[in-house]
Amino acid sequence: MKTHKTLLPAILLSLLLQTTALTAQDSLALRLQFLAGQLIDSTPQIRQQAHARLTETLLALLQENDSWQQNFDKLPTISIQMPADSSFRFFTWQCEMPDGSYRHGGVLQRRDEPQNPIALRDQPPEARFSEYTSGYADDWIGGICYALYPFTTEDQQTAWLAFFYDSYSPYISRKWMDVLWFDQDQNLRFGLPVFPMPDKFGGLDKHSRVLMEYYRYASTRFNYDEELQVVIKDHIIPYGMLPDNSAPAPVPDGSYEGFRYKNGLWLYDDKLFHQALRDNEAPRPFPILDKQKDKDIFGRKQ
Repeated sequence: MKTHKTLLPAILLSLLLQTTALTAQDSLALRLQFLAGQLIDSTPQIRQQAHARLTETLLALLQENDSWQQNFDKLPTISIQMPADSSFRFFTWQCEMPDGSYRHGGVLQRRDEPQNPIALRDQPPEARFSEYTSGYADDWIGGICYALYPFTTEDQQTAWLAFFYDSYSPYISRKWMDVLWFDQDQNLRFGLPVFPMPDKFGGLDKHSRVLMEYYRYASTRFNYDEELQVVIKDHIIPYGMLPDNSAPAPVPDGSYEGFRYKNGLWLYDDKLFHQALRDNEAPRPFPILDKQKDKDIFGRKQ
C-alpha cells in the first residue's frame, strides 16, 4: 500500500504537466486560427497586426513537442503545401496593405527537425523581381505557394519546383515558378538556374525562376501537369488598357508555353499547345474571369 501511496502523487503530477502542455499548445493553435482569420476579415490596421504576429505564433506552435502531428486544417487563409515524400511542409500567406500592395509570410518545417522551423522574410514590395537570383530565407520573393513538385538537378540533388501566387497590386497579379532547395549546409534556398530560355541574341539564358504577370481578373494557368509531365503556362499578350489607363492589360491569348524536364533542366517550349486566334478576335472572352460572369474583361459590372 505504501508503494501505491508513494506513486500516486507522481502520477498526478505527470498528468497535470501533460494537461498543462496540451492546454498551452491548444491555446497557440486557437490564437493562430484567430490571427489567420483577421488577415481578411478586418480593418487594414488589424490585418497588419495579425500579419506581424502570425509568424511568431506559428513558430511557437511548431516548436512544441509533437508539432509535426498537429492538424492545421482550420486555417483557410494559410496555404500549407507538402511534397509527395512528406519531407517538409511549407506555410505561406499574404496580407493586403492600405496602399493595395501585399506583404507575405512563410514558415517551413522539416520532418527531420520539426522543432526547428525556418521563418521566411519577404522582400519589400518596391524590390525589383529578378529571374536570375538565388536567395535565402531572409530575402525571399514572397508569395503564396500553391504547388510543389520534386526533380533531380544536374548535380543529382533533389530540388522542388515551387509555384507561387501574389495578388501584387490593384490591377496586376503574379504567378511564378521558382526552385526550392537545400544547400550543403542545409540552408533553405530559392532560385536555381535550371530554366534555359532564348535570349535576344539567339542564344540561351538560364533563368533561376520564371515570372508571369497578368490582369488580376483573368483566369490563368501556370502549373505542372503530372499526366503530361510538363509545366503548362499561359501565353500572355497586351490587350486593351487597364482601368486606370496606365498600361495595356496583360491577358492570356489561348495559347500555351511549356517547360519539359531533361537531365536536370527545364527546357522551354514556346508553343506547347496552340489555339490560333482569327484576325481582330479578342483573347478568350471570359473563361478569363474567375467565376465573375457579371463582369467584363476589366472587372467592371456589365
